[in-house]
Amino acid sequence: MDDNLELLTKIQERIIECRRAASEAQDSKVALFLYRLADEVEAEAREADLIGT
Repeated sequence: MDDNLELLTKIQERIIECRRAASEAQDSKVALFLYRLADEVEAEAREADLIGT
């Protein structure tokens, strides 16, 4: 359980970094890509967490 929590915490940190980069991106296409990527990774992490519990 602790390993899963640690992994999910690290994934969430990367999601936050991705969203921060998106908010600072000068190119709107890059920003949209990063936001969508962050959303997809977060959704997959949540799904994996639900399956694992």
